[in-house]
Amino acid sequence: MHAEVVMREDTFDIVRRELSSHIGWAPAEIGRERRLDRDLGLDPLDLVLLALRLEDREGAEFPVAELAGIRTVGDLVAVVHTWFFALDQQPAVARERSARLTDTFGAPPPPASGIRLCSRPITQDEMSRVQAREGQP
Repeated sequence: MHAEVVMREDTFDIVRRELSSHIGWAPAEIGRERRLDRDLGLDPLDLVLLALRLEDREGAEFPVAELAGIRTVGDLVAVVHTWFFALDQQPAVARERSARLTDTFGAPPPPASGIRLCSRPITQDEMSRVQAREGQP
């Protein structure tokens, strides 16, 4: 059976909601086949910012290196799903994540800064986190 078929649907919904909030599109417009760069206009920094949003949401470090080479929303969903699976293997993290999904799945979480991509500057906290990942002062 193909991995996409058995993938938990909530992973796709979470990724789609985060992308929707980031680019200002309706979630229904974001399908698995959409290309991140050409169709959604995302660049590598946008992917890092999405990773930071997911880190904030889950309270765990996202494997940013896994984002290299992904092209489509489906690729991003697969990376996030793998990360969720790894988190779910940690009992305390799994319980907390389950509680968060139960509490928030009906309504999207508010954006970290309340401002959408293309019209928002990167916050100092986001820039510091990106620089720390890249080993910059």
